[in-house]
Amino acid sequence: MKKPSLSIQVGLFTLARVMINSGYRMVYPFLSVFARGLGVDVETFSLVLTGRSLMGLLSPLLAPLADRRGRKVSLLLGLGIYTLGAGIVVLWPSLTTFVLALLLTTLGNIVFLPAMQAYLGDRIPYARRGRVLAITELSWSLAFIAGVPLLGWLLAGQGWPAPFALLAGLGVLFLVLIAFFVPNGRPQVQQDASGAVLRPDGLRQVLAIPAVLAALVMSFTFTTANELVNLMFGVWLEDSFHLQLEALAASAAVLGLAELGGESLTVALVDRLGKRRSVT
Repeated sequence: MKKPSLSIQVGLFTLARVMINSGYRMVYPFLSVFARGLGVDVETFSLVLTGRSLMGLLSPLLAPLADRRGRKVSLLLGLGIYTLGAGIVVLWPSLTTFVLALLLTTLGNIVFLPAMQAYLGDRIPYARRGRVLAITELSWSLAFIAGVPLLGWLLAGQGWPAPFALLAGLGVLFLVLIAFFVPNGRPQVQQDASGAVLRPDGLRQVLAIPAVLAALVMSFTFTTANELVNLMFGVWLEDSFHLQLEALAASAAVLGLAELGGESLTVALVDRLGKRRSVT
């Protein structure tokens, strides 16, 4: 059997992440719609999303699974958890299963994303790695441009559980495709620039690097600011301008187009300028 090309795998990963990110982002523009459908106030719903965001703290504990068990195992496990989370709402729609779905789909992404990045890092030279990883990051803008409006259309026509049915079905599809197109294999032992072995569980080894700590602080502040805007923009637009669900979906698409511009610049420039210069 011919080995699948890396281009096909990158495209597959990007589309899978469009699905994942669409499910993650759909609650922001439609926050008040989901809150009304579930019979809770916006403040309570916002606390649920805060709990979902805190799931990211598990990432340092779960990401090393891709080093210990292999990239493909983590990819499939992450998609499996994601699909399970979306499917629970379809079978038993309630506030409890909705919260559980948000947590499980986020957990699945936490397992899937580091494994995907590690898989590509194993196979792509450093000089081209930034561009390829940036291509997969286009999934964020594509989620707002295409995925969220589609899920909003389902939400308007069939009720709040409907988007999860599509996400669960797509999850099964991507499980099959990744199982077929991504080969098995264990990662090679990784070394840093000085030749020291990077242990899969070497969290303290990594945190001892000042640049890593600076990047973590920067990422934390950026993410916090972004999350505050995400939580409120849909509610604010609906309250201030009385926008209907379709208009809220269109506003998400506009934000996605703005993101696409920035992400496209990253694809074009990150390897040409250099990773360090791009950050600074």
